[in-house]
Formats: sequence, structure tokens, C-alpha cells
Amino acid sequence: MAQGKSKLPWILGGIAAFMLLCCGGIVGGGYFFFKTGMESAQSKAPFATEVMTKMSDSNYEFDSVADYFDASIFSGIQLDQFKVAMAAYRDRLGKFESIGNATGFNSSYVNGVTTSRYNFNAKFEKAEGIITFAVRNQNGSSKIVEFSIDSVSLK
Repeated sequence: MAQGKSKLPWILGGIAAFMLLCCGGIVGGGYFFFKTGMESAQSKAPFATEVMTKMSDSNYEFDSVADYFDASIFSGIQLDQFKVAMAAYRDRLGKFESIGNATGFNSSYVNGVTTSRYNFNAKFEKAEGIITFAVRNQNGSSKIVEFSIDSVSLK
């Protein structure tokens, strides 16, 4: 080097700047997708409210909400067992009052079918709980493929 100046500080500075830009993009992108996902989950609150209101107003009779559910939900359990769970919701939680904030979400897309799982805080007449449901969206139709309510009153 004729002038005695090293290029090493410039090279290291360039690498550091590149790494900061990449990490900033990853963090910023992660925040964007998290925020977008939570907004998507919150957009399902009216659907969850509709299902729960109809279920509660019918005294937790399955037939009143059967059209919301995909038949595959009963592949692992019998319909009678689900009806027993609904009776427990009625007896231990009481009337449904409101859906709160979304507390979680997860979504997958496989072969043209989107399945999204949502968790919502919920308030009932006798207790609070977390409603979890998964919705399969296919050919413009949305059906519940998983449903549960978790509450200390149900344990």
C-alpha cells in the first residue's frame, strides 16, 4: 500500500451496515406479519361472536349452530361427546356475553385451502374463558373444524 491507509475499516464498516440493514428488515418484517396476523384474527371476532351468540341463545343446542361446523370436526370424537361439552358450557359458564381481544392466531395454506386457528378472550355470565376455533376456508365457504372453550370453571 503506497499511501499506508488500510481498507479494512471500510470493509468492516460495510459489513456491519449490511448486517444492520438485514436484521432491521427481519425484525421490521416480523413485526409487520405479526401485526397483520393479529388484525386478521381480530377481523374474525364478529364471526366468533355470531357463533357464540347463536349457541348461547339456543341454550347451547348443537342443532342451532350445526351449519357453522364442518363434518370433519367429529372424526376424532362422537357428536354425543360434543353435546356433553356444550351442556358443560351452558351449566358452568352460563350465557355468552362478549368476545374480547384476539390472544393468538395461526394460519396455514395447503392445496388451495386456508385453515386459521384463533384464540379469543370471552366473557360469559358465570366466568371468563378462552375460545379457540379453527376455520377452514375453501371455495368461498368457511366452516369450523376445531372448537373449544377453556375456563377454570370447566376444570
